[in-house]
Amino acid sequence: MSTFAATMTEQEKRQEIKWYVVGTTSSQHEIKIRNAIRKAGMESYVPLKYGIKNLRGKQERRMQPAIAGLIFAKTSYNQFIEYAITSKDRVYLRKSAYSNKEEYLTISDTDMERFIDLSKAFHEHISYLKPEEVTLHEGELVQIKLGTKTYEAEIKRINGKREKQLVVEIPSLAIAAITLTPELMKTITRLSGKQQEENRQRKEASRQRSLQEKGQKDMRKIRNFETDKKQLMEIACRLLFEITPEHQEDPENEMALLDMKRIRERLVGRRGVIAAQEGELALAMYLASVKLELDVEEATERLKLAISKLKDSSMLKMRMRYYLARVTNDEIVLREIRDITKGWNRLRLSPRQQGFLKEIE
Repeated sequence: MSTFAATMTEQEKRQEIKWYVVGTTSSQHEIKIRNAIRKAGMESYVPLKYGIKNLRGKQERRMQPAIAGLIFAKTSYNQFIEYAITSKDRVYLRKSAYSNKEEYLTISDTDMERFIDLSKAFHEHISYLKPEEVTLHEGELVQIKLGTKTYEAEIKRINGKREKQLVVEIPSLAIAAITLTPELMKTITRLSGKQQEENRQRKEASRQRSLQEKGQKDMRKIRNFETDKKQLMEIACRLLFEITPEHQEDPENEMALLDMKRIRERLVGRRGVIAAQEGELALAMYLASVKLELDVEEATERLKLAISKLKDSSMLKMRMRYYLARVTNDEIVLREIRDITKGWNRLRLSPRQQGFLKEIE
């Protein structure tokens, strides 16, 4: 009886309608396959972008698939398999690259609806990226109004790009980056800091539950460790040493404070694999703790322990001692470090020495 019930459950799963990610080895046939899937009675979507095509010796600007070999289909497993068997093109359901199980990639109706609507509305200003190609920094949440619908998206900075991008992300699969222009800004309603924090926590809790259910590792944490560590150091230094008291409550500085708090929370419990990595992390966590007035004593002890593990000749050790002395107003250590740097040959400085001098000057 129990075996029959389990079999029925599996059958029901195979009949459940979901947005699946469809792959194909048929080059440049995405539109044709999308149309064939629709003709077979299923919903299908292919994100498009403008590109230049050579037609009869002339270059023409045409809409074309944004990501080669990528198609979305709203269907059941059973219905798609029946279609795939008779299809002239080789099509298959894509599986997660990070799952410990043989799970197929699926997307929630809400995420897919938002992705379709935004990619259609802003196709003139959009570019598509693979998650592994970029590092996304935490950004500001906004609401975008499209007719009667309102969607949430995030303004982020992408490595290698000067301007900020409005990012619509399908986890582990694709990133749609919309370049902000004056006409697009008119559609945006900014969320308050409290709303952003509540939305982030709700979104992250949902993401963690999904990863746990699928038995997947949180690859975002693994990929972003170094980025988080560097960003935490930069924000903490700026807020502690560069922003004057009268400007501490400016909106952009309040946002930076929220970012620093979120990054610190992500790094709590993490440890560097080698002494230098642990030293950099301990320093960033110490400065953030001082600014936030959270666990300062514990962070101080961790920093002092990390300092003791480094060689006296280490530039990182000098940098860590400098910031500890700066926060605690230890003039003896500050004077010692200034005397050392005065003796450096300015014509033969290493990149690390140059960077350190810029920081202390």
